[in-house]
Amino acid sequence: MAIVETEVETCSNIDNGDSNLKKYNSTAIENERENLNSDNDVNASKQDNEKNQVNTIENVDTMEIVETSSNIDNEATDMFIKPRSINFTSFWSFHPHQPKTNIPFRPSKLYNRKDGGHRKWISYCVKKKALFCNICLCYGDGSGSFSKGFSVWKHVYERVSDHEETITHKLNVDAHLMKKQFSSVDSLLTHGLGSIRKIQVENNRNVLLRLIDVLKLIGKRGLSYRGKTNEAAYSLDDSSLDHGNFLEITLLISKYDSLLKSHLDKVVKKSLKCHNSGAQQGGGQVTFLSKTTINYILEIIAKNIKFTISNEVKDAVIYSVQLDTTQDISVTDQCSIILRYVNGTSVFERLVGMVRCSSSKGSDFVELLLKVLKDMNLDPKCCIGNATDGAANMQGVYNGFSTKMSEAAVEQVHVWCYAHVLNLVISDITSKIVQSISLFGILQGCAVFIRESYKRMDIWITKNSKKKICTIGETRWWSKDAALTKVFGQFNEPENGLYVDLITTI
Repeated sequence: MAIVETEVETCSNIDNGDSNLKKYNSTAIENERENLNSDNDVNASKQDNEKNQVNTIENVDTMEIVETSSNIDNEATDMFIKPRSINFTSFWSFHPHQPKTNIPFRPSKLYNRKDGGHRKWISYCVKKKALFCNICLCYGDGSGSFSKGFSVWKHVYERVSDHEETITHKLNVDAHLMKKQFSSVDSLLTHGLGSIRKIQVENNRNVLLRLIDVLKLIGKRGLSYRGKTNEAAYSLDDSSLDHGNFLEITLLISKYDSLLKSHLDKVVKKSLKCHNSGAQQGGGQVTFLSKTTINYILEIIAKNIKFTISNEVKDAVIYSVQLDTTQDISVTDQCSIILRYVNGTSVFERLVGMVRCSSSKGSDFVELLLKVLKDMNLDPKCCIGNATDGAANMQGVYNGFSTKMSEAAVEQVHVWCYAHVLNLVISDITSKIVQSISLFGILQGCAVFIRESYKRMDIWITKNSKKKICTIGETRWWSKDAALTKVFGQFNEPENGLYVDLITTI
């Protein structure tokens, strides 16, 4: 079933989704920016401890720093260069890097705002003796002083505050927040529309399930799927037209199914608009009602049925095949292929193909059968028998189907179809003995005599409203048995026969 995904969203849905997305993004970004710049996770006691610690320093701006080798060795200096996309996780697990000792500034004053908010965007590199804005370092172009490393300690606190208010820094903060929230550009663009898309996909799947059930019902009943005309979607609202079995059943169900009704209304509206505009095509809309979609679904159902049959045959290990050909009303010769196998205690005969024949040679029938078996992933060597009629192309000693099939499956045995054999026997017997010729001739003549005239047929129906008299077919042996049984009844049960009624009617 392969099969079509969803219809294109309406413009109103897209506009609503975009407006909701913009509203959500602006609100979320402002909230996150405040959290990033003013994170109140520094309590008063922690600030007092840091102030007591830095108060021991007499002149911070001019003091001499003695760096220990342990601080330099423990610091990952490669974390102070612009990260590649694959290194984002490790980069943000390292930042913010804010040491509290061996630094040329007061940590409580630099790392925190005057209102007590924590500046998470600041990182200090001990080896380079420089301050970095980790956000501008990650998302900026690398031209800013805090991206290269800021090491001018005079008025450092003012410079940090000024950088915090720059447009470049704010844009990089926005990029960082969007990266955190949506992870990718695709998720950013589709955010806000995701719920709408999800609902549409779910609705389309439910509509398709209903249509598949309709197709399965039609196939089960052996009905035709399509009508001769009036299959266009814009004509579906005209109840006076015959749209064929599939569309008519779908329209009937839609009267009691709101989801299917909504889908059909939308399809009819779009198709009618396209039709009125003079367009030749269907406007590219997905309706799930076209003959193309129906054929796709039928092909998928056929594959699933064959797959189930194939698994049953594999479980049975061995199987036999039956082949016969016939012409349809288009004078096309088609070969029916039937697999016969035992599953458990039951015998199954499954029709697995009606294949058009371009040649009646035995070797061509073998190739045709092997192709069908290959498509079903069945081993021809597991075929232990084949049954056909008595035609020369089937039973020929040198070039017949059974002979050629023995080359592909050595163990297989050919069996002449007993139905064909019995048909030939009965036909020959009844056409050679004078008494049988006379008997079946009289039965056939009586049936034809009554059925040819509507007046005589009315008399027959008046006497036997629930019983019918049948004619004898030329090629089916069972029709002779049916004619005898109808007139004379079953053996030792003549009271069920129509002999008396037939005589009185005539």
